[in-house]
Amino acid sequence: MQRLNIPDVPDASAVWLRDLLAPFAAAPLETGAVLAVVGEVALIVIAVVWVRLWLLARAASPRTLAAVAGPGFRS
Repeated sequence: MQRLNIPDVPDASAVWLRDLLAPFAAAPLETGAVLAVVGEVALIVIAVVWVRLWLLARAASPRTLAAVAGPGFRS
């Protein structure tokens, strides 16, 4: 694949990703499975926390939301 050297445009190839993941190529398959499960659990936790905060924000008064948003918030 030919690389285009365009100023101020990042390289779109995946060479940097391959270089980053190369040390992990010799890891056992179980390690990858564990990391995949940990990643999925982290995404689920983030989604649950986000929904919980959203529900709390819906139940809060506008004055409370304005106080949490900070002095730059205007409704």
